[in-house]
Amino acid sequence: MYSAPTTIDPTTASGGDNYSAGLSSPKDNVIFRASTGTLVLIYQNGSAIVYKRSTNEGTIWDGTPTSIDTTSTNFFSGYMDSINHIHLAYRRSTTSIVYKKLSYSASPDTWTSTVTSTITGTGVNYPSVTKENGSDRVWVAYYGGSDDIYVTYSDDGSIWSTPNLIHSVNTRPSYPKIIAFGSKVGCFYRAWESGDSFRWRWRNNGDAPDSWQGETTIVSINPDLSDYSIVVTSNNYIWLLYNNSNKATITYYDGGIWQTASPAGDLSNGNSSDMSLVTDGLNLWAFWTVNNTTTNVYDTIGYKKYNGISWSPA
Repeated sequence: MYSAPTTIDPTTASGGDNYSAGLSSPKDNVIFRASTGTLVLIYQNGSAIVYKRSTNEGTIWDGTPTSIDTTSTNFFSGYMDSINHIHLAYRRSTTSIVYKKLSYSASPDTWTSTVTSTITGTGVNYPSVTKENGSDRVWVAYYGGSDDIYVTYSDDGSIWSTPNLIHSVNTRPSYPKIIAFGSKVGCFYRAWESGDSFRWRWRNNGDAPDSWQGETTIVSINPDLSDYSIVVTSNNYIWLLYNNSNKATITYYDGGIWQTASPAGDLSNGNSSDMSLVTDGLNLWAFWTVNNTTTNVYDTIGYKKYNGISWSPA
């Protein structure tokens, strides 16, 4: 299904229609679209996390960014819920992750910190945050300890459960991503033991909080799985775009199994990195950087769109 991708000059490319990739590994959302149409760009500014807004599709942004946190922040993850509140998780130090809720106010659209709390651990890194559909429960997954994956939850953003170890690696760092899909929550991570692979576990919202289904391998072909992006479409399919030996490759979960047949497959034939996947609930937009083999510089952006039937350009 591969053909040469459309390329976009990165100096003129604008923000995506819904969400786009973030600054940590794995990539997470840094651009959100509120229900009013306002775009919110959250980004790292030195050691601080700040945001800017645009009310005209990204043509004009706030001149001065609004500060979210200025004290030793990195590796942040974000999630906007159905009523425009933004949930953030980021590393403060090797022993603490900060959770922050930015509550939404209309006319004009603004976001103000209303809840701040700390999740403590050992060697913590790469946090990922989501909110359970249909409830106030927020989940955070992170790497920590002896190269392990932990999840924790809170019903108010202030008091967090005892972290639950859901995968023990004991070799190298892993990169978790936690998402809500339908009435479930899934946690994805890189597993190094017995060969490099990408795995996940999931739970039903009605299950006991620390009850997770058994681990399943999604990809086991030694891909570069620190370079991936995941989104959920309105039919609760999960789409995974990942770096497969420098190819942009996509697979999806249809509620039963992970599919490898079309529309899954390779979107590029090589020289690709920095995967980013965007959705508006139906359509998908896949982006990746393309290496110029003459200069050995990633100087263009590859792009394909899926309209619910096929990818284009074909």
